[in-house]
Amino acid sequence: MTSMIKVADYIQTAFSMEDAAALTPIIDAKLKENSKIILDFSNIKFFTTLFFNNAITKYVLSLGLDEYKKKFELTNLSKVGKETYKYSFENAMLYKN
Repeated sequence: MTSMIKVADYIQTAFSMEDAAALTPIIDAKLKENSKIILDFSNIKFFTTLFFNNAITKYVLSLGLDEYKKKFELTNLSKVGKETYKYSFENAMLYKN
């Protein structure tokens, strides 16, 4: 089963702890359904590693890399969004090891 989450339906930016806290219950509910989660970042323009660390890449640590890769896909990230996510993901990998 695959679940699409349109991030902009829940938050306006991917910037703060508050943004992460607003999105986390949505993600957790989909994980409980054993869904693959596609996070669509259309219309989101501002990003921080703080957001990605607390909303998404924390699951690298809790699920493990292989399961994380099976469960998560991010789409429609801007160039800055991709770079910011990559930095957060790489930090999670370093922290895990």
